[in-house]
Amino acid sequence: MAAIGNRTRLVILVLLIALLAVGGFMVVSSAGTKTITGKFGISYSGYESIPLLVGLNDASGFFTGNPIYLSPPDKQVLGSYTGNASSGKYTLNLPGNPGAQPFDLTGGKNPSNKVEIFEVRLMSDVASKGTMRENEDAIASSLKISVDEQVEGGLMLVWAADAQEQFPGDYGPDQHLFTADDPRSPLPAGWSLVNLDSKPFTVAPVDNKPLDLTTTGVGDVVDYSQLSCAAMIPALLDRTVAGEAGRLIGTHDAAILQPLALYLGTWKAETSRQLLRRLVADGTVREQAEICLRWIGEAAGQ
Repeated sequence: MAAIGNRTRLVILVLLIALLAVGGFMVVSSAGTKTITGKFGISYSGYESIPLLVGLNDASGFFTGNPIYLSPPDKQVLGSYTGNASSGKYTLNLPGNPGAQPFDLTGGKNPSNKVEIFEVRLMSDVASKGTMRENEDAIASSLKISVDEQVEGGLMLVWAADAQEQFPGDYGPDQHLFTADDPRSPLPAGWSLVNLDSKPFTVAPVDNKPLDLTTTGVGDVVDYSQLSCAAMIPALLDRTVAGEAGRLIGTHDAAILQPLALYLGTWKAETSRQLLRRLVADGTVREQAEICLRWIGEAAGQ
């Protein structure tokens, strides 16, 4: 198939822009019982002059089919930072009762708040809203997050209501976290830090050791400073679509996902390839997504 020009891509993108909703909220601060600190250094350029936010974020969405889930604004616990995206430090107070959404650690249908899971997240705040927003970029995390928004390891903050709770000690036979076959181990009350890179997982108290953040895989690594204006605009559009794709896929609405698949089919990169695979797995526009994968198959990953 002949290459599709930027004009066609913009026409398709117009359909997507109408789907991206933005609102304004205020943060309600929470008093912290423990303080964590750490460093971050984003491995790609383009964010050095952009305002940032660092905060505690409910990580349960990664395991319930909604990886772009953010805590409601009135429950967001935000910290402070110094420096910029390429080299910075943060401080974050952990609340005594964080209040995440109910979650079933076994993947069943009995969610509760007895154990809550979190990440420390660094996000852009281009719109200067002062809260973590779905249409901003998640650029670093205490978890290791792939380009298709899967947790691949890292350090997870876990809060337990009492000392009677249990937490997965490792991956079970299905190699998926938070399913019924996970081996389980006791979890101390309050805050703990779980190392998902260890085998089995290790659980440590939250103490004065730094918790540094890792650059996320969301979005291709693009050095915008080296792009011409003509190349930069499509690259920025691609980054925006990648940041919104998870939310759009979560609608399971063909009227939304059809133009999304078409746009991704014009973007020859590993990010678009993985997002199209998510559309195939979702099934709503499976045939269109498979066609678009074939369009960009030879160039994906370049």
